[in-house]
Amino acid sequence: MRRMSVAWIVVLAGLLTGCASSPAQIDPVATLQPLQWLAGTWQRTDLPAGRSGYERWTPDDGGLSGVGVAMQGGDTVFEETLRIELRDGTVVYIAEVAHNPAPVVFRLARIDQDGFVFENPAHDFPKVIAYRREGDRLSVRVSAGEKASEFAFQRRR
Repeated sequence: MRRMSVAWIVVLAGLLTGCASSPAQIDPVATLQPLQWLAGTWQRTDLPAGRSGYERWTPDDGGLSGVGVAMQGGDTVFEETLRIELRDGTVVYIAEVAHNPAPVVFRLARIDQDGFVFENPAHDFPKVIAYRREGDRLSVRVSAGEKASEFAFQRRR
């Protein structure tokens, strides 16, 4: 009887180990579902006259693709490509901006029904990106220690 229980333990351990490390066990749709409220266009509301900006997020097969744009008059003065996806079992936020030589990856640190926080302690600025929704309003805070910038948005219909 002892041999039988040892054999079952070995089989079960092998099955559990295989399931835990198999990327096929992760459902990206279910993992990214709590972030779907972000989809759409968010217009900046905190800019002076003559300036405008927005973030636009679109769901796709592997997550959410986004773009952030700041304009002065009719000229684009800043643009970033954004992405939220599942990578190696972790939800990540990827930002590509012209002044960085490579995309910067932030890992999901916290999430609830009205917001989320991504972090990358190794990046100079920002180290933290936090989104918080209140109805049709959105606030985004990027920070590194005491240095921070905040952005206010309204969902565009």
